[in-house]
This record gives sequence, C-alpha cells and structure tokens, in this order.
Amino acid sequence: MFAMVCCLYVHAQSEQTGAANGPMTMTGCIAEKNGKYMMMTKNHPEGIQLVGSQDMSSQVGHRVSATGMMRRMDHPASEAMSSNKDAAPTMEMRVTSMKMMSEQCDASE
Repeated sequence: MFAMVCCLYVHAQSEQTGAANGPMTMTGCIAEKNGKYMMMTKNHPEGIQLVGSQDMSSQVGHRVSATGMMRRMDHPASEAMSSNKDAAPTMEMRVTSMKMMSEQCDASE
C-alpha cells in the first residue's frame, strides 16, 4: 500500500508543484469546451477547468504554465466516473497567474 501511495505522489509531482492546501503550478494545453477554458494534460485528459479574471481566450491552443488554487468539483457519480474524453472536468483551478510556454501545444506531453 505504501509503495502505491508513494508512486502516485511522485507521478502527481511531475505535472504540478505546490503545497497541498496552497497555490500550485501546472503546465498544459489550453482548450475551450462549452464556453469554459480548460487545461488539458496527459494526467487530466478530461481537463481542469480554469477560472479567473485573466483573458484566457488568447491562450487557446497554447502550452501555458498556470498558478492557482485547486479544488475538486462536485458531479453526479455517473458523470464523474465516465471514461469518455468529453466527460466533465473533476478539478477546477482558480488562476492567479498564467505564462505562455509555447504557441504550439501537444496535449500528450
């Protein structure tokens, strides 16, 4: 059990940095889905919904690094357990800062 928890922790740290209850930084591709801005990553193919005062429309299709507070979103169990790539996101980031890393994006990174 310890080995599994340890491996999950190391895997999560490769994509995001920050304290569990504080701001964290993640890098991924910005997409727009149903009027909402999402950060797509290999570990979050359903996307992490981004909210904040920044104009994110200019970052769609770009690889960015975003910093903010993460929270789990509440969804009905049937929706959250879907393996469909169009499933609703289960995480939300309240973005406090965003920096473009590249104008091109490959969500598989």
